[in-house]
Amino acid sequence: MTAGSVETASGLAAAAAAWRDADPDPVTRAELDQLISGADTAALAARFEGSLAFGTAGIRAEIGAGPMRMNRLVIGRVATGLARYPAGGATVEAVRAIAAVVGGRLGVKASGGIHTAEAALAMVAAGATRIGASSTAAILDGLGSPGG
Repeated sequence: MTAGSVETASGLAAAAAAWRDADPDPVTRAELDQLISGADTAALAARFEGSLAFGTAGIRAEIGAGPMRMNRLVIGRVATGLARYPAGGATVEAVRAIAAVVGGRLGVKASGGIHTAEAALAMVAAGATRIGASSTAAILDGLGSPGG
């Protein structure tokens, strides 16, 4: 094995370990544990080199672990991206629709265009479990001080 391929193998293993740590599904986490412990570079490369394409038929891929397969983590990331797609960021309607689809099996992150406490609370009421905002101080100020 050349030095370059060792770096590739270790990079794939590191990417797989990071993905595994973020993956909410015990089945696909176990799949990655097996591939990492078996040093199956070809199988890791098939799951971690490249990215899925979103085409006219949506996203299609084999079910399994990693970003090149369909799994709960990929679906969560796609849903987050779709929620951010409308001009101006997330909308209450998009968050509500995504929360209905994932049904509590995944968290929903609302981000983009959330600048006030009222907007953040509306997203939470719609089903967001996380808020991504660059206006955190203004949002917190709008919520008031704890116990105050």
